[in-house]
Amino acid sequence: MIVQAFKHILQAVIAAVNNTEKMAASIAAALNLMLGAPENEEFNKSFNVHSLVWRWLEVFLRKRYGWDVSSFNYNDVRRFAILGGLCHKVGIEMVPRDFDMESPNPFQSSDIVSLVPIHKQAACSSADGRQLLESSKRALDKGKLEDAVAYGTKATIYQQRALDINERELGLDHPDTMKSYGDLAVFYYRLQHTELALKAFRG
Repeated sequence: MIVQAFKHILQAVIAAVNNTEKMAASIAAALNLMLGAPENEEFNKSFNVHSLVWRWLEVFLRKRYGWDVSSFNYNDVRRFAILGGLCHKVGIEMVPRDFDMESPNPFQSSDIVSLVPIHKQAACSSADGRQLLESSKRALDKGKLEDAVAYGTKATIYQQRALDINERELGLDHPDTMKSYGDLAVFYYRLQHTELALKAFRG
């Protein structure tokens, strides 16, 4: 929940930067504010966190999750885990080194290597292919062999397209791509193409 709350701050900071040369310094400053030890005059003494950060956590976590953060001991927060979560969610690539989280400024602009595009992805599967396969099974049950083969062949084409997209977008070793290979193997098997089924299954 804390990573999610901080993600919004970091995304707002990144969006507000007009000059890309200042991007690394802006990200480092935001990370220092959120994860560094606060300066004496501006921290919440009970929780050893910057008062602005504490206020944001209170408001965000109450509104988003209905959780009262005041019952939580912020000193127990694993800041390195939060840093890892932020880098993963926002797409920040950092220099691998030991950061002194007890310092007010554990991060420098030189620690920010790059920003990696992050996008949410949906697995590509063929609903049309599944529907055609069901039609093929029904036709086979009724003894209509020609219809069964026609539906099955179309289903295979749809499933092959879904597999091609998954290979291109997700890579060969992604679980969704492996599932597409498995689905294609089942389609070929149902059409009695044993050799093709084994080839698809082996991927």
